[in-house]
Amino acid sequence: MRYRLGLDMGTSSIGWAVVEMNDLNEPEKTIAMGVRKFNSGREDKTQAPLAQKRRQKRSMRRQRARFLRRQQRLLHQLGKLSLMPEAAKERRMVADCTHPSFATLGANLNPYELRALALEKPLPPFALGRVLFALNQRRGFKSNRGENTEPNSKAFEEGIGKLEQAIADGGFATLGAYFAHRQRLNQYILDARGQNEAVEREGVQTTRKMYEDEFDAIRKAQQVHHKLSDKDWNELKDTIFNQRSLKEVERGKCQFYGPQGLDGVFRAYAADPLAQKLRAWQDINNLKVSLPENDGKPRFLNDEERQILWQLLQAHKTIGFSTIRTKLKLPADVTFNLSSAKSGDKLLGLQTDIDMADPKRFGTQWHSLSPEEQTAVIELLQGTKDEEEVIHTLVEIYGLSEEAAETTSNMKLEAGTARFCPKILAELASQLASIRTDPQTNRYISLTEALADMGGTYLPPDQLVEHLGYYAAMMPEVGMHQKFRTVPEERKFGVIGNPTVHIALNQLRHLVNAITDQYGKPASIAIELARDLKQNAEQKRESEARRKKNEADRKAMQEECKKAGVNFNPDSREDWIKYRLWKELDKDPLNRKCVYTGKTISLNQLFSNDIHIEHILPRSRTLDDSIANLTLAFRDANKMKGNQTPFEYYKDKPEDYEAVLQRAKNLKGKYWRFTAEAMSRLDNEERWLSSMLNDTRYMSKLARRYLSYICDDIQVSPGKLTAKARHQWFGRALEKNREEDHRHHAVDALTVALLTRGAVQKAQIEAGKGEDLKGHAYEKLDLPCPMDKEELRKQALALLGNMVVSHRMDHGIQGALHKETSLAYTKKGVQKFMEDQEHATMLVPIKHRQGDTEHINYYEHGGVHHIDFWEVPQTTDKETGKTKKAHVVGVPVYAHEANPPKGKAKKQTRPHPASTFIMRLHKGDAVALDKDNQNNQIVIVRQINPSKGNENLVYDPVNQPADTLYTLGFSSLLKYNTRKAYVDILGNVKVGRRN
Repeated sequence: MRYRLGLDMGTSSIGWAVVEMNDLNEPEKTIAMGVRKFNSGREDKTQAPLAQKRRQKRSMRRQRARFLRRQQRLLHQLGKLSLMPEAAKERRMVADCTHPSFATLGANLNPYELRALALEKPLPPFALGRVLFALNQRRGFKSNRGENTEPNSKAFEEGIGKLEQAIADGGFATLGAYFAHRQRLNQYILDARGQNEAVEREGVQTTRKMYEDEFDAIRKAQQVHHKLSDKDWNELKDTIFNQRSLKEVERGKCQFYGPQGLDGVFRAYAADPLAQKLRAWQDINNLKVSLPENDGKPRFLNDEERQILWQLLQAHKTIGFSTIRTKLKLPADVTFNLSSAKSGDKLLGLQTDIDMADPKRFGTQWHSLSPEEQTAVIELLQGTKDEEEVIHTLVEIYGLSEEAAETTSNMKLEAGTARFCPKILAELASQLASIRTDPQTNRYISLTEALADMGGTYLPPDQLVEHLGYYAAMMPEVGMHQKFRTVPEERKFGVIGNPTVHIALNQLRHLVNAITDQYGKPASIAIELARDLKQNAEQKRESEARRKKNEADRKAMQEECKKAGVNFNPDSREDWIKYRLWKELDKDPLNRKCVYTGKTISLNQLFSNDIHIEHILPRSRTLDDSIANLTLAFRDANKMKGNQTPFEYYKDKPEDYEAVLQRAKNLKGKYWRFTAEAMSRLDNEERWLSSMLNDTRYMSKLARRYLSYICDDIQVSPGKLTAKARHQWFGRALEKNREEDHRHHAVDALTVALLTRGAVQKAQIEAGKGEDLKGHAYEKLDLPCPMDKEELRKQALALLGNMVVSHRMDHGIQGALHKETSLAYTKKGVQKFMEDQEHATMLVPIKHRQGDTEHINYYEHGGVHHIDFWEVPQTTDKETGKTKKAHVVGVPVYAHEANPPKGKAKKQTRPHPASTFIMRLHKGDAVALDKDNQNNQIVIVRQINPSKGNENLVYDPVNQPADTLYTLGFSSLLKYNTRKAYVDILGNVKVGRRN
C-alpha cells in the first residue's frame, strides 16, 4: 500500500495518521489514526528536568557517605598513631573532652579551647587526636571551579573578607583561636556545616584555606612533642582536606566532523574567542539597516560600516543599537533587522578577549598568544575543576603572577558550548569575514553557505533503512556521552542534553517503526511540530504571560465598550481582532485613523460593517492571516486596494503614498509591509515552506533529519496553514472541546498528511478569489480539501470513535525510596508503625555506625510502587462461626521493597492461602471496566491509595487529560469486572482475563 504518514509532535504527545495515496500522490482514504502520550521529562510547574531533583538528592547522599568514610579513615589513622583510644567508652570521653589525660590542660575544655591551646602548650596524644578530628568535622568551604556552589558569590566573598578581617584585628593566630575567644564570650561559633541563623546574621564564611593554615600551625607547634613523622602528618592532612575533583562532562561531537564518523573531535566552549568571533561576523553579515528615505528598503552594511562595527564588537562586551546607530553615522529613525526585545536590543561582542586582556589577568600578553594557545587557556579554565591546578598552570606555563592567575581562575566565562570544534570555527570565521557573494548589495557569505562550501552540510543517507535505529547512532554528532546511563545504546552513543527532545525522539522511533511493521514503509512523511515543543521554560512563561495579558485586554475591551454603550459580541473572534487592531493605530483614541484614508475610526464605528479587517499584504499571495499582517480600513478603501500591496496600489499616487507611510509608522513591526520591497521578503510557495522549516528550532531539524533515514520525501508543514485546514475540513464537530480530548492530536496529524504541496498551491488560487475578511478568517479563506469533505469527516469520525490513546507506561523505580526526615520513636512516629505489623512494612530502616556502635534510623516510605490485587474467597472463622464474604485485598509494594538488595527475597503479597491473584497495577497502567452500561471502558490509573478506610484507585478516561478524576474502591473491582488492559503504541487494546 502506498501511503503518507502524518505526524503532529508535541512535548508530551505524537499524533499520527496513515492516509492511502493513489499513483498521482493524491489522498484517497484515511486508513488509521492514533495518539501516543508520554511524559515530557520535566516538572509541570518549574519545567526543570525530572533528573535534576534526583541528581541533587543523590549528590547530598554521596557527600554524606564520603564524609562518613573520611571520618572512619581518620579515626583508623589516629588509632594507629596512638592519638585515639581503641575502646568505644574511652573514645566517648575523648569526644566530650573529659578523658583523664586532659586533666593537665584545665577544666571546662571543649574542641575550640583545645585548638587554641594546641598553639601554646604540648597536648596529650588523645587531645591532639581530638583537635585533628574537629578539623575534619568542619573543614570550611572550597569551591569546585565552574560550579555555582555559593548562592551569591559577591556576598560570599564579602563574608570571607569579614572573617579574615576579624581574625587579623583580634591578633588571633588561627581560626580555632578566634572561635575559642568567641566561645569564652558566649558568642556564636560560625563554623557550622551549612547555613544557620548566626552565619546569615553576621554574614561571615569560613574557607578550607583557613583550616589548612590552622592545621599547619598546629603541626609546627606540636610536632616536636609527638613521635609523628613527616609522612604521618602529610597523610593526616591529606585525609582531612583532600577534595575529589569533579568529573568533566564530555562535550558533544563537532557538528562538522561528527557526521563524518570522526571520534574525539569535540565542540569548543562558547567562551572560546574563535566561537565569539564567528558569532560576531555572523551578526555583521546578517545585519541590515532600513532607512525611511529609502522607502524602508533594508540594505547590508557597506565595507566601512562593517569594519567600524567589527572594531566596536572587539572593544565592547555588548553594544546597543543606539550606539551602533551613532558610530555608523546613521539617522535617528533608522531601524535594524536584528534589533528586538529578545536580543536585548544589543549585539554581543568579544567578551572573552576583553576580559582576558584586562591588566589584572593576561593583559597585552593575551593578544600575543596564538588561537590554539587561547583555546587551551579556555579549556583549562572551563574543563579543570581543581583551582590549585589551574593557578599552577597559569603561573608555570603562561608566566602569570599568583595574583593574576587567581583573578583569571575566578573569572566567569560564557557558559555552554559552540556547535563546532576550534578548527572549523576558525575557518568559518575567516570565510564570513572575507568572502563577498554579491558585490552589488555587499552581501557576504552566510554560515550555511560557508558550511556548504566546506562540504559540511547535512546530506541525506545513501540508503534508506528498514527501521529507525537509536537517534544518536544515526546522528552521532548530537550525542552527549554519559557513561553511567543504564541503557546500553545510550551509554555507547550518548544522549541529547534536552530530556524532552530525548524522550520525544525515542517515542518517535518506536511509533514509526510500529507503523512501518504494520503498513510498510511510507511513501512520504508530513510532520508538524507543536509550538510548545520548541519553547524552553522561559519562553513558556512568556507565552503564559501573553495569554494572561490577552485575557486582561479582553476584559478591558468589554468594560470600555459597555461604558460607551457600544454593541459587540464578546465571543466573536472578529470583534476581538478589530479591537486589538484599533488599539494599535494610536495611543490616543481620538487619533486612531484608517492607514489608507486618514479618516478617524471611532469606537462606535469599530464593530460596524463600515470597518473591515484588511490584509496589508494580500492573503492570496502570502497565506498570512496572522495579526502581524492585519490592520483596519474603511470598507471602500479595502475594496479598492483589493489584491494588491500598499505600494502597488499607491505607486501612481506619490503624495497619497507618502501620507500612508507616515501613518504606518505608528504600526510597530508592520511598517515594512507598506514599503516597496515588502513582497521581496516573501517568495514563492516552495521558498515559503522552506523558510518555515529553517525557522523551526532544534527539534524540527532533528526530527526531519531523523525521519529522512527511513523516507526520502519529508515535508514540514507550517502551523498556521494546518490550523486553517483543520478548521475548514473537519468543522466544529471535531473542534469542540479540543483541549479536553487527546484525540485532537490525531486530527492535526491527519490534516498535516492531507496538506500536500499541491493543496498549498490550490490554496493560493482559492485565497485570491477575495480579500475581504468578513466573519472568521478561517471561513473566508477557502482551502480546497484534497478529498470529499463529507467522506473525509465520516472516515475520521469512525476512526476517532474507536480510537484508544496509547499511554507510555513507566514501571521503573526512579522516585524517592523514603522520605527525607527520620521518624522519632513516639506514638506519632516509629511506635505507631511498630504496633501494627502491616504498617511496619512501610518503614525504611537505614543503619548508621559510629565507631563500634550501630543504630538504625527509621523513615517513612517514599511511595507505592505497585499493588497486587487478590480475591479472597468467603471464609468462616472456626472459633466465632462468623462468615466473611469474598472480597478484594490490595497489598501495596513500596518503592524500597520493589527492588530488594541482592540476596533478599521479594515481598510476598498473598494475603490468604486460598486467595486468587487478580492483577498487579502501577500508576499509569490501563484497566478495563464494565461500568455504566458500557463494557470494556479503558481508563488510566493516576493514583493508588492503599490506606485503610480509603482504599481506592483514582483514574481518568484513556482519551482525556487528567483534569476530571474518578475514584473506584478496591471493593468495587469485582463489581465492575475490573481487568488489566494493555494498549500498544498504535492504540490496539488487549484486555486481560480474570483468573
